[in-house]
Amino acid sequence: MRVVMRRGILAVALMVPLQAGAQPGPPLPSDWKAVESIPAGSRVAVRLHSGQKIGGRVTGASEGALVVADGRGRQRLERDTISRVYRLTSRQRRRTLIGMAIGAGIGLVTGAAFYRRGDFEPTVVPAFGLIGGGTGALAGALAGLRRHQVLVYAASPAP
Repeated sequence: MRVVMRRGILAVALMVPLQAGAQPGPPLPSDWKAVESIPAGSRVAVRLHSGQKIGGRVTGASEGALVVADGRGRQRLERDTISRVYRLTSRQRRRTLIGMAIGAGIGLVTGAAFYRRGDFEPTVVPAFGLIGGGTGALAGALAGLRRHQVLVYAASPAP
């Protein structure tokens, strides 16, 4: 009886990931208006139908083209040559603040624990909070260095 029950549970457990993988993903954004609405100065990564990747800052977008400035100058990329457009976003500021809050909280709790034990003076509590906050802010800033790509536009495959 136990063997049959285990096999049944195993069969169900193996089927769940297969069913989840069979479901289609969300539709790709194919509206060029999203590209036109990217503010000037925003960082983008563009993949062309040829496979070439171009990164830089948006200087302008129209119905038929996207203008990107990189280290070599401005490039006008025609809409029919673009396969995908990603907007690059950074979460560094948010992660820095979260890290600082967590670090300060841990530092204050640690300082209060040492003070209650009688090991230190009352001034150690805010000192531990400052040290913890600084350490947490540094850790959060380092964690937020990586840029995230948000898909803005995906064209149909090149003819």
